[in-house]
Amino acid sequence: MNNAKRMAKLLNELLDLGPKDIVSLLNHRQVVGKEILDHPTVQVLVQDGFPLLGFLGIINGFLLQTNDEIVVLKKPNKKLFRYADDFYSRDLIFEAVKTKLPRK
Repeated sequence: MNNAKRMAKLLNELLDLGPKDIVSLLNHRQVVGKEILDHPTVQVLVQDGFPLLGFLGIINGFLLQTNDEIVVLKKPNKKLFRYADDFYSRDLIFEAVKTKLPRK
């Protein structure tokens, strides 16, 4: 089992134990400075001119150093899940998926 699959398994276990806690952590984005924006591994989202770092940006930045799979939160058999009113739904899962995100 590769690192992305192991991380998805761990995050799913935590999601089962405390879905609101894990989703709240995932929803948090921190505005970061140029030093973190330019970091060679973390994945920073620039939105409306602000560099934002989240939990999965750190995890997936690490994972991209060892393979081409990242961890995403999604609904089973559906497209990638993004922020919505039903974010605390019990049918959300973490999954390791192939990506074309560039390695920094």
